[in-house]
Amino acid sequence: MKSTRRRAYGLVAQAYTSISAEDFASFVGYSVEEAVKGVISHGWQADPNARMIIPQKPDPPRFHWFQTSSSWPDSLTTWPSLRTDPPLLLPPPSFNLHS
Repeated sequence: MKSTRRRAYGLVAQAYTSISAEDFASFVGYSVEEAVKGVISHGWQADPNARMIIPQKPDPPRFHWFQTSSSWPDSLTTWPSLRTDPPLLLPPPSFNLHS
């Protein structure tokens, strides 16, 4: 159950800029009071007047580039840019219904 609640916290943090305390509590399976205590312990904000919870956004994922072969480029600027390459234009398919 703990891992399910941890995952629920992560999903709410990714999906919501704010959520009502009641909705969040039902989502994680806590009472409203327990849910508010839990979010505050996670560094989130809780507005008691509006009864809203403001999740702390997770850090964006970090991407690591690993050199796997000698042909790997020295920098990403050596890769062809998809934005400057002309688009590949294909002729529309011909529909021959009488074949």
